[in-house]
Amino acid sequence: MHRLATLDELVDLVPVVRTVEDRTVTVVRVEDDVYAFDAFCSHRDAPLVDGAVTRKRTVLCPWHLGTFRLRDGSVVAGPPDLPITTYPVTVRDGVVYLVEDAPVPAGAVPATDQA
Repeated sequence: MHRLATLDELVDLVPVVRTVEDRTVTVVRVEDDVYAFDAFCSHRDAPLVDGAVTRKRTVLCPWHLGTFRLRDGSVVAGPPDLPITTYPVTVRDGVVYLVEDAPVPAGAVPATDQA
């Protein structure tokens, strides 16, 4: 597991970028849920940390307004055709961890543990 942040460090709806080994990951808290996903849009590599995160659990690309579901990375609105990769996280004692190095395949539902 890789430490990403504490819950106190994550402001609701404000994404942050973390580096995990050779990967750049965006982390965001939406109410009591925490999501981790690719840092760049699948369409033109726009930095998703600059996009808008919504209470509907989506992130909008800042360049072309493509929209992705935080839960599974699937495309909600184009222009992107390809999903973004999401990563499973767990929260333990107020600390958010990336569960494993392997990404969650698009369309799969990552489990979020809150212990």
